[in-house]
Amino acid sequence: MRFRCATAVAAFFAVAAWIAPAAAEPPERVRVEASVSCPLSPVPPTDIRIESDGAMVVRQRRRTDAEMRTVLELRLTESEMTELRAKIVESRFFDEWTRSESATDLPTWNVTAELGERRKSRPQIYGQPQFDPLERFLWRVIDQAQTEEEIRGGGAVSVARRLESATERARLLRPDAVVAELESALVQCAIDAKRPNDAYEAARYLLVLLPAAEWLTRVRELLPTLADEPRDGALSAWAAGVTEPGREAQQSAFVPLAVAEVRGSWRDWATLPHGRRDVLRALLTMAVRERDAAALALAEEMTRSLSKPDRPFVAPGLVDLGSDAVTVSLRLLSADAPESRAGGAALAERLAAVAKSPRSAESRLTAAACGVLRTRLEQELVPVLVARSHDATEALFVR
Repeated sequence: MRFRCATAVAAFFAVAAWIAPAAAEPPERVRVEASVSCPLSPVPPTDIRIESDGAMVVRQRRRTDAEMRTVLELRLTESEMTELRAKIVESRFFDEWTRSESATDLPTWNVTAELGERRKSRPQIYGQPQFDPLERFLWRVIDQAQTEEEIRGGGAVSVARRLESATERARLLRPDAVVAELESALVQCAIDAKRPNDAYEAARYLLVLLPAAEWLTRVRELLPTLADEPRDGALSAWAAGVTEPGREAQQSAFVPLAVAEVRGSWRDWATLPHGRRDVLRALLTMAVRERDAAALALAEEMTRSLSKPDRPFVAPGLVDLGSDAVTVSLRLLSADAPESRAGGAALAERLAAVAKSPRSAESRLTAAACGVLRTRLEQELVPVLVARSHDATEALFVR
């Protein structure tokens, strides 16, 4: 009986061992030392050292440097180390290579690689086809170092401009890390901007590079810190940028901020600098086109308050509402104040011009929307305007 139990136990463990997957082999130890000089390139002499635990140091010597200095330190992830092993294998680094091309104007590499028990040093590598896979990995390391160094040197906007291209992002080892470093650098660029256009560029790339929620947080933090002209530059960038395809979340989040900005300044419209008025116009137009209730109410209030009998005012964006703007015009025409009625008549005139010429520069309406607008103008607005034109005090601006 005891023998049969022992046999059964042994059989159980044998079957369990057969069924259980074999323990994964630990990855091979990998280590790389590389240096490159590029005679006809702006890239300075560069040393790269990657230890077996993933610790990596990149050092360069520029013309102004007496000796090599560290420009990048980081620890490679396990996936990056796996990629490095694969590139060494793909390059057949430990095999015999064909002769290098004879050229002195190509980057020249000196590389020592260790993979498992194998180790090999290769001096004076240039124009070597087998080296391409590993060389591309090493260039991504160098481009990462160069890019982060450029950001620290004040080139954040230039870097951000390049990162709009997927090809440029692919040249970096860690593009997301660059974007994270760019974020605070672009904020500082906007704060330090001496001209509105400088703030515009920095603000635009914050919008381009950041996810919607993170961007909105940055906007709320940044706006109170900006002086007048940089503030206008940033607001102009965002008013234009949020309307681009794919930015619906950013636009929805930005509309309340845009309305608040206009609400805080519009009563001084006549005395505002032209640049400031342009910014407020762009903000309100964007919000009104979104049919935001607060923006629509503000646009109507501005038209009422800023109109004069002899100089009516039509708030930005109202004409873009098409037939919906007829309702606004009718409300203004029925107001007691002649200033409001002048604004209503001016809005009706602008709407009639768009309905008559759908392809005009002012029109953003489709042909079908213009047809609906014409019908409402003829059936609802024209009778009111005709009635108002019989009043001698209002005939001039109504006609």
